[in-house]
Amino acid sequence: MKILLIQLKQIGDVLITTSLLKNIKENFPDSKVDILVYDYCSGVVKNNPYIDNIMTVSAEERANSLKFYAKMYKLRKEKYDYSFDLLADVRSAIVTFFVGAKNKVVSKKNKLRNKIFYNKRIENKNSNVVMYRNYLLKAIKEDIKFNSEVKIYIEKSEKDRVKERMNSNGVDFSKPIAAFGINSRREYKIWNIDYFIEVIEFLITKYDMQVIFYNNESEREYALIAKEKISKKENVFTDIYTKDIRDLAALLQNCDMFIGNEGGPRHIAESVGIFTFAIGYTTHSEEDWILNEKKWGFENRMVQIDDYFKMEKKEFEQYKKTIGRDREKEKEEFKKLKPEFVKEKIVEMIEELKEKGCFREEIEWKR
Repeated sequence: MKILLIQLKQIGDVLITTSLLKNIKENFPDSKVDILVYDYCSGVVKNNPYIDNIMTVSAEERANSLKFYAKMYKLRKEKYDYSFDLLADVRSAIVTFFVGAKNKVVSKKNKLRNKIFYNKRIENKNSNVVMYRNYLLKAIKEDIKFNSEVKIYIEKSEKDRVKERMNSNGVDFSKPIAAFGINSRREYKIWNIDYFIEVIEFLITKYDMQVIFYNNESEREYALIAKEKISKKENVFTDIYTKDIRDLAALLQNCDMFIGNEGGPRHIAESVGIFTFAIGYTTHSEEDWILNEKKWGFENRMVQIDDYFKMEKKEFEQYKKTIGRDREKEKEEFKKLKPEFVKEKIVEMIEELKEKGCFREEIEWKR
């Protein structure tokens, strides 16, 4: 059985799809699984043992329709048994048509293209992003077992190269190391910077924590502003550059924890197996973005405004409706989640992990 996954979207979407790859191979071990992604996303699935071929679409092909669809015609020669369109926008629908698999699978929606381009339309009411994708496998077999593991496979050599870079910048691996995600492309997801500084100062004082501000060119100024506000600057590192998604994943894997805003970097940190503590923005739906149910609540945790105010689920849903799509109001409400509560919950997590011996043995915890 030959299967093609069509995932022509951003890095986070490709990352979530990694759980689907494993589930296909575990349920259909004799299958051949290929994936079609944008070239800049291919690092997410590189070295994944559950993929047979990674096909990429370059920037040149994205800009030139003739070149793009010429590549799609080449895929048609593969004669796939199943194609899974995981995005279902206009472009991926046309790709599905050109590839011409016997079974063209998509989540059922009341859109004309959904009815025209696909012959396997799966009724899919899952709100969780991982389960939503995996549920499509019922197009092959109704009785199927799902595993919600999302993972990037980083080689030891990649991890070691970044560790050398960290060492040369003065990172002390005898102390706990946390990567901090203090920024985001979407302003409403950003927790107040002064709140972050208060949490960081507290963790440096309590645990002598080493703080990594990973950043790209557009985020560097924000990271430097944050560092300037921190009193013990020797514990803060802003110059460990990462050239691509795999470099960032390797950097995160060399840390003990990720602490920061909810979003893509948190998902990457979780996918390389480190502990994560996320601060969910005001209208975030936690259940929808659980990437690994087995680890959620212990190795991977989150706090939101509903936790702070001890809202019941119905109350929180009603509260989110009063905000709607008003991003300015959402940002103002986010400020109500105070650092004292976040500090308390981070310490609770760290102490529980310490008690169970989950951290690196090399860490010399401050007494």
